[in-house]
Amino acid sequence: MGLGSALRNGLHACLFLVLALAPQAWAQKKSDPRLSEARTHYEKGQAYYDMAKYAEAIAEFEKAYLLSRAPGLLYNMAQAHRLNNDCGQALTFYRNYLRAYPSAENREEVETRIKEMEQCQRDQAPRAVAPPVVPALPAVAPPPRTPAPVLPPLEERPASATPERRIEVPPSKQGHSPKRFRLAAWSTGGAGILLLGAGVYWGLQANRTYGELEDKCREECTWSNADSGQLSDADREKRLSFISMGLGAVALGTGAVLYTLGGRPNEAKAPAISLHPTPNGTSLVYSCEF
Repeated sequence: MGLGSALRNGLHACLFLVLALAPQAWAQKKSDPRLSEARTHYEKGQAYYDMAKYAEAIAEFEKAYLLSRAPGLLYNMAQAHRLNNDCGQALTFYRNYLRAYPSAENREEVETRIKEMEQCQRDQAPRAVAPPVVPALPAVAPPPRTPAPVLPPLEERPASATPERRIEVPPSKQGHSPKRFRLAAWSTGGAGILLLGAGVYWGLQANRTYGELEDKCREECTWSNADSGQLSDADREKRLSFISMGLGAVALGTGAVLYTLGGRPNEAKAPAISLHPTPNGTSLVYSCEF
């Protein structure tokens, strides 16, 4: 008997078994509405099975089994998984079928399928690949150590070996000029006085303008464009007063500081650079006074 004939006979047996078992399960509860829905899914799955669309058939058989619990549907799903080249799932459903229906008439055939699926799983199992053997590298002797050179001890030189030298900076290159500070102080102070005077002037102007507007508002407080412009002028004069007086105060303070600096006597000593011998050489020292 050829492979095609055996496959055909197996399919016929599968269909016969489902048609024999499914009606029995559905006949037990004719009043259950879920059985009608299960029969619909079963018929769809059978149609997919006939068209060799095994994945769709399995999905419909699963829905029918969840509604009816007919054991024959487990056999149908096992057959569909086997034809879909899924040995593991087919083996599981064959075993579940025999567990749910131990007195099945096709038990001998199912047991044969179980052995085939077990062999299929062994054939499909990935073979372990041995890791490549890496040859060991030959041992290399470390290079011989070279002894470190021994340096002779350093001789300490006496402190008197190098005479001390002192270099002084000429007095003409240090200090500041009092005349320049005083000139800057008088100039800054004069500018401060002028700015204060300007601030007082603008403040008086602003007060006079505000006074005129207040007098006019006592008689008739209706504002025209001219009055608005006069009010803007008064505000501007007030700002100028504040700015001028602030700058004048800063200038006066700066002038006072400059005058104080210009009046100090220039009694600082000249800076000096000296060389001092040490046991390991000579040190350079810079000294000055402020």
